Amino acid sequence: SKKIDIIYFHSLPHHNYYLFDYIDTSKIVIWWEWGYDVYLAPRGIVPLLKLELYKEKTQEIIKRYKQGSSNLIDKIRKLLYRDDLTIIQKINLLCFKLMQKKIIFESRKSQKDVISRVDYFTPVLPIEYDMMKDAVSFFRAKPFMLDCGPGLVPTEVFNSKLEPSNVLIGNSLTYENNHLDIFAILSCFVLSNNCKFIIPVSYGDAYGGVPENLEKISGMPPDKTLWLKTFIPQEAYRKIFEGVSHAVFGHIRQQAMGNIFLCLRNGIKVYLYKDSIAYKQLKRWGYYVYTIDSELNQSSLDNCLTYEQAYHNYVLAVRRKENIRERTEKELSEIFVKSAKK
Repeated sequence: SKKIDIIYFHSLPHHNYYLFDYIDTSKIVIWWEWGYDVYLAPRGIVPLLKLELYKEKTQEIIKRYKQGSSNLIDKIRKLLYRDDLTIIQKINLLCFKLMQKKIIFESRKSQKDVISRVDYFTPVLPIEYDMMKDAVSFFRAKPFMLDCGPGLVPTEVFNSKLEPSNVLIGNSLTYENNHLDIFAILSCFVLSNNCKFIIPVSYGDAYGGVPENLEKISGMPPDKTLWLKTFIPQEAYRKIFEGVSHAVFGHIRQQAMGNIFLCLRNGIKVYLYKDSIAYKQLKRWGYYVYTIDSELNQSSLDNCLTYEQAYHNYVLAVRRKENIRERTEKELSEIFVKSAKK
């Protein structure tokens, strides 16, 4: 359509590559990366950014699950036996997954064709733009909203934790959380009073898509662990953070940034692996964040962020979203001006 100037992709998974068969060369393409679209890929396709995503214990369990469900028939059988879906939902999900596989292998556009066609790229973290430029020879996109992708303006008031409380672990039922490796460390520590480990696993398809499979082998103390297995409305989920003083995220790739920034705005002490993308970026920005590798210990869990540290993180996190509408409109206007000069 001549009325369309810009085509905007919020994530660019491989099953959407076929859409580029229909995009005219005169259109401007903007891609706001999600995470899985650059770090993961269907079998037989190389991810755009290759990282060692899994720690030792998680690697071992992945091998066990892959050995037990390596073909399409097994995956269909597991889907049909899921208790959390209606028969209509199961059929719809099955059709969607089969359609994805069909589209991926029938599209005339290769990964190189698609990525080289993108005009502007918005990473979740600026460091990812540099990584794409360094690692992907056919990546030619210019930066758009490099310091802060589109999103909601945070509304939290400043909150400093006075004493240790609950510990949040990860954000979902995915292997990228490296749950088992984190559990091996945390299960040795003692939480005070009525504090608990809170583990969100309401979505994700790791461990056969069954949270209980992870729970059984977690080694976490049952009386001190709360598993969030069902969907929680946003406001109720945010309320949980009021009772959290520490949070541990085992992701190596960029993931769970919404949860991480929610922690940083709420005075929560955050731990990440030293080789994680989030840790490298947050340290570069000047946040007080800590390493799982060498700083996650009993003494550290017994101490919250100081008032000054918590306020420092809060100011940095809130400032990211200041004037976001004005900045987005300004950068879009610049894109239109450059496009008109072609």
